[in-house]
Amino acid sequence: MRIALVILTLRAGGAERDISRLADFLAQKHAVTLITLIATPEEQPFYPLDSAIKFLPLRLSSYRRTLKRLRPDLIISYLTKTNILTLLATRGLKIPVIISKRVDARLLPYGWFIKTLRAWTYRWAVLIVTQTEEIAATVRALGVPLMVIPNAVEAPLRQVHYAEQVTTLISIGRLDAQKDFPTLLRAFSFVCKNAPLCSLHIYGEGPEKEDLLALVARLGIKRQVRFLGITHDPFRVLSEADIFVSSTRYEGFPNALAEAMSVGLPVITSDRPENRELVCDGQNGRLFPVGKADRLAAVIEELLGDDPQRKRLGQEATKITLRFSPQRNHTLWNEAIGRATVKEHRWSK
Repeated sequence: MRIALVILTLRAGGAERDISRLADFLAQKHAVTLITLIATPEEQPFYPLDSAIKFLPLRLSSYRRTLKRLRPDLIISYLTKTNILTLLATRGLKIPVIISKRVDARLLPYGWFIKTLRAWTYRWAVLIVTQTEEIAATVRALGVPLMVIPNAVEAPLRQVHYAEQVTTLISIGRLDAQKDFPTLLRAFSFVCKNAPLCSLHIYGEGPEKEDLLALVARLGIKRQVRFLGITHDPFRVLSEADIFVSSTRYEGFPNALAEAMSVGLPVITSDRPENRELVCDGQNGRLFPVGKADRLAAVIEELLGDDPQRKRLGQEATKITLRFSPQRNHTLWNEAIGRATVKEHRWSK
């Protein structure tokens, strides 16, 4: 089968990583083309791809023309704008399209035009794939067949060494409003008063970096906070830390949180439905109210002084690799592709 996967860009990011992994899996049995719509021809995928995959960066103006030429048997599209563009570009071509809905649409900062296009075009998809039941509930009214396929969480080669003295907190994510790093930095400034030797390592890039650096300076924690850019080896940096913290306002599937749990890190994350899909408070991690820096600081300080709790939470967290195994992810995607390509679907009529 000829399958085209489409996303705006293949830079660093959770959706980009997931579509790259899906492409690698599908390339074992199918002819896979991975298309980007805003990347320059010189730009290379951040995540390595199987050599059998054809990488095709396109100009938007040539998208429909290229699809006519490629004539894929199926298209799988990731993220809202890509989904809209793909459903418009394939109108009348009789190519089935699966769209991957990554985040609760109510939380995205889109204006009325994108919202209207989304509601109009999404009905043309043969299948909508979401990462959680919470997100599925927001699109069920469209009447399009739905499947929930969580991201895969691999069992890493490295595991955390549980030290008696906590020295390093770590957070990974794009430096933008969604991840709410100001709440983490304010919480950490409280923690530093009682734990001056503790440091916070933040991995990621994004539009709020300069604002975050300025906030670090105002809080007086420049010596304890390091912004370390994008990491190509998240499992290594996670396994070398002591506690993982995420202050995100919302997520699709929290990839960095899942990876931190897989290496056995004790994790603290915001009390959001998508995070609760992974974390049961007090059992395999800790939760705090979204945006509450004082509550986050209190949880961090509690874990700093409780070695047995850190170890217990971290060991329990590793079980996530059984719940979200690559094998389960692959089985569900095979089912999705089968559902999307049966002759009885309306696209073939």
